[in-house]
Amino acid sequence: MRASITTRRSWVAIAAVILTLAACSRADNGDGLTDMQREDQAASASATGLFNFARAQISQGTNETSEPRAINGIAPQVVEISEPFILM
Repeated sequence: MRASITTRRSWVAIAAVILTLAACSRADNGDGLTDMQREDQAASASATGLFNFARAQISQGTNETSEPRAINGIAPQVVEISEPFILM
């Protein structure tokens, strides 16, 4: 009986450690950039990226707990000879 309780506690402790490590870890792509910097790069890369960024921001606007996001890292490409972007 006592061995069963000890084994059960061991499994609970292992599960707690695994959950703690999973909660503390973050998705790191190895590029040293934050998620916001990656989003800024994607939005700055093309008109489609900027459109998708705007769409994501609009959809998050309905979330009452979200905070405003700075957009000063986004530099849309300006090409004088390209065709206008067609909204989908």
